[in-house]
Amino acid sequence: RVAVLDQITSETKNRFLQGRIEFQDFLRIKEQWLDSHRRLLESQATLWKDLTRFSLDETLPVRFCRSST
Repeated sequence: RVAVLDQITSETKNRFLQGRIEFQDFLRIKEQWLDSHRRLLESQATLWKDLTRFSLDETLPVRFCRSST
């Protein structure tokens, strides 16, 4: 009985540790994805900020569509 209980306890502990490792891996991957997404959003924000600054500084005519005449 003791041997069976010890085996069950050992197996349960191994499963728990394996699940914990897999969850930590999941969290690490999620954190990397969020970090890369944050960097992408920051670069887009910088691009829009620079475009806005340029549009306010320059007075170049910009034609968005061709006239049909």
